[in-house]
Amino acid sequence: MNLLPALAIVIGIVLVATVLGVWQQRRSGRVVAQSGEPTDAPADSQPKLASIVGEFGALGQRATFVQFSTEYCANCPSVRRSLSAISDEHADIEFIEIDVGQRLDIAKQADVMKTPTVLVLDGGGHSVARIVGPPKRADLAQLVATL
Repeated sequence: MNLLPALAIVIGIVLVATVLGVWQQRRSGRVVAQSGEPTDAPADSQPKLASIVGEFGALGQRATFVQFSTEYCANCPSVRRSLSAISDEHADIEFIEIDVGQRLDIAKQADVMKTPTVLVLDGGGHSVARIVGPPKRADLAQLVATL
């Protein structure tokens, strides 16, 4: 019995899984600039995200961090602490947390597929950045400086 083809298949699967894992790890937590609301549905059929988020608290004059989390998210508490600390340091930045388990409708509208996801809204309530996964402190500091 020749095991070479089976071994080649196993090695190929391991290599593909490794490459995909490294790729996802490098993408996780990056700040990605955005322009406008998610566009998977017509704008007139969905209420503006900022007005919905406004139900949970006031929007900041300069920016608002909106964290989507779940009860069982391992990284959500540390992200919550980091964003809360930033909003405490800056009077014009607010922090709002939305539990995806309780408000799946908002998570769908915001196109949230993983927790933690952080949307950064400008003073007018428009989405200017998205962070999927736990952000790095240096990236948060740079983001705050550019807002």
